Amino acid sequence: MSASHVPAISFDAATSKYTVINRGNGKSIETTVTDKASVADEWVQDIINKYNNVTDQASSSVVDDNSLLVDDNSLVKLVAVGLDVKCSRHDNNVNPATLQLCIDDKCLILQLLYMDQFPYSLKSFFMDSKFAFVGVNVENNISMINARYGLKVKNRIDVTVERMCFHDVAVMLQGKPPSGWMSDWEARILSLDQVQFACLDSYVSYLLCASI
Repeated sequence: MSASHVPAISFDAATSKYTVINRGNGKSIETTVTDKASVADEWVQDIINKYNNVTDQASSSVVDDNSLLVDDNSLVKLVAVGLDVKCSRHDNNVNPATLQLCIDDKCLILQLLYMDQFPYSLKSFFMDSKFAFVGVNVENNISMINARYGLKVKNRIDVTVERMCFHDVAVMLQGKPPSGWMSDWEARILSLDQVQFACLDSYVSYLLCASI
């Protein structure tokens, strides 16, 4: 089957996980959608275990490769994590509905409005000095989740699409379903288009590290 005919998203009932294909580079991203704190805790722990050999230092400014950021002064490597938030809007009120995290081929989508409890692991993950959370307007997203859930982030890099060349943006966004822009992110069950859209948004945030 040619790459152009591979489904952009599929669901594995055995694992309850999605596989999202980024058409721009052919990357397969294992995507976990959950409203369970225990599932989020397991995802976070898997990521921490995978990158536990990264030196525990803070502050980053220069991109080394897609996953590792390097501090100019200390040459300390940090792990980049794409971060994005989807919101619900009622009148003038804007509230975070989903939180997406992506690192390499792993993505987590939290349905914040339906969580059985908030994952404590996220609080320690966001303050772990081995990681830097990256995204477009990430400061605004962090402010929203901090105001609602008291989450603080130790290392963050706020980037804008304007700093990238148009070709890079086009490749990264290739295959994103247009229906995602106006989706109801309060939906109890996210559609395939919504899962694909949310996953690729956080994956693009992750890829921005290689483009700035």
